[in-house]
Amino acid sequence: MLRYFLAVILLRTALSVYTEDWQSLDSRPIPEWFDDAKFGIFIHFGLFSVPSWAPIGQYAEWYWRFLADGPQGRGKPVYDFHVNTFGPNFKYEDFVPMWHAELFEPKQWAELFERAGAKYVVPTSKHHDGFTLWKSPTTPNWNSVDVGPKRDIIGELAKAVRDRGLHSCVYFSLYEWFNPLYRGNQPQDYVDRVMLPQLRELIGTFKPDMLFTDGDWDFVSDFWRAQQFLAWLFNESPVKETIVVNDRWGQGCRGAHGGYYSPEYGSAVYLERKWELNRGIDVFSFGFNRNSQAGNYSTSTELVHTLIRTVANGGNFLLNVGPAADGEIPVVMQERLLDIGAWLRVNGEAIYGTRKWSVHNDRHDSVFYTQRHAGVGNATVATVYALMTSWPDDQRAVLPHIAAASSIELLQGGSSGVPLRFSSHALVGTTVELPHFVPGEMPCQHAWTLKIVGALGPAATAGIMTWWGREMAACATPACTARITAIRYDRRRYEGLAFLDPGPDDSVVPLQLYHSDAYGDHALVTASVAHRHLDSTYKLLSVEGYVYPPTADRLPGTVPLELWLNEQRKDFWPVGCEASRGVARLDGYSLVAVIGYVLPGPNYSGRLSI
Repeated sequence: MLRYFLAVILLRTALSVYTEDWQSLDSRPIPEWFDDAKFGIFIHFGLFSVPSWAPIGQYAEWYWRFLADGPQGRGKPVYDFHVNTFGPNFKYEDFVPMWHAELFEPKQWAELFERAGAKYVVPTSKHHDGFTLWKSPTTPNWNSVDVGPKRDIIGELAKAVRDRGLHSCVYFSLYEWFNPLYRGNQPQDYVDRVMLPQLRELIGTFKPDMLFTDGDWDFVSDFWRAQQFLAWLFNESPVKETIVVNDRWGQGCRGAHGGYYSPEYGSAVYLERKWELNRGIDVFSFGFNRNSQAGNYSTSTELVHTLIRTVANGGNFLLNVGPAADGEIPVVMQERLLDIGAWLRVNGEAIYGTRKWSVHNDRHDSVFYTQRHAGVGNATVATVYALMTSWPDDQRAVLPHIAAASSIELLQGGSSGVPLRFSSHALVGTTVELPHFVPGEMPCQHAWTLKIVGALGPAATAGIMTWWGREMAACATPACTARITAIRYDRRRYEGLAFLDPGPDDSVVPLQLYHSDAYGDHALVTASVAHRHLDSTYKLLSVEGYVYPPTADRLPGTVPLELWLNEQRKDFWPVGCEASRGVARLDGYSLVAVIGYVLPGPNYSGRLSI
């Protein structure tokens, strides 16, 4: 018998991929469906939906917490409202028989979310009040099946959502404000006897595709046994291959550990990790707040622009609705969702399944970029999408980050867009002639998308510099003139252009602008060569952007256009790095600078003389 148990333990150990530590757990890739989905619906629905009231600026779903704070401090507005409306002896628990959810129709909800263009749905299975929306043996007479609506809200909604082809997910609060075990002398008992069993119930019963945890801030992850649970979730659970988790697993975890990062009602972005912005249509509350006014709801345009900005920066957008206690989603929220859905039916190609491009937006935040089937670095990609949040008055869209393109069209829904005329220049980008629409003919409202096939980004063009007081301009052989643009460096025209956004130290290096008072000129070089080849009279003025250094595993991508000098002959050769790997072929020449980045090729070289 002992050998049998040892064999079982060894087998489980062999099958386990992730161990109970953050280094291992953080290494798990986030399932790709989540990065493809981009847009989800958050639902705050629970016992708090009965009072559904908060002063403007506070979360309505925190009603019980504010009520318990009493007439002092931040709880005073809720306490005064409660006493005046329900009486001084009316307890939060007394809302249970008032909650009927008589208009809750999960099929209607799922249909609305599908029409909104959402790809996943995240209802609150248990908020901080501890009331569960499924029948849990850990919460007798404190769940939506035993009391109140007497319905398995999570189970019914999960089925309806999946029937529509959407991903079914759940929100779960780790802590509970007033659970006696949690508030007792041994709060760890709450974790072992309530929280962890509930989590396993949710996973085993409903098999969600994503688990959004919250209420983690009182203790560190070890207290919540987060690593232990996640190791089970990733190694042994029935959803180990598909489950997505966030970063709310204890003090110090947000933005550091877990799955994707989950900023709330903010403007933060996380370029180094998958992330998701979660917020409500109500700008101040997730739960329905009867005290909210029309101006407290984001407009459809604001929400579409938030979706665009988030996706362009590599994030997902989880937009919350707060149903009323009867189960009806307020009409103003339905309207916003339907408006987003109408926009996505025209522009969804630029959202779903895309990835962030090397340039996320222009400096005025009026054009945002996504890409599909991306190459490496800033090389030519199959398609780049430029999402314009305003329509130019002169019918001309200027895209400073698009150096060249094969074709450009305006998305209008359906299989093909409107072909557009355009002109490109490496220094100023691409100018697109937009169609003239009469009122009522625009393909959509709120924002418009240019589909750019064969896009070439700014880092794939040659840079321009001056050296030792002598002016130089790049020229190239016929084999590479299509890829290396001969332009003269002009700081006034160069201002405002970007190369690539910064990233990890091993992926990009700064493109730096140096100036020498002695020579009266500038040098535009990469940090990897600047200090070796600029004499002491040159001083760093600014970092103008970021570019990718050449590595073998990054090809095909952008590679440096190197400037080689022969002191005796007093001439230069700009050479693509593939051609210059054999240094002997440039006998007598030494590398003095990298003057730009170009697409790799067999023989990109040309003479530069002074």
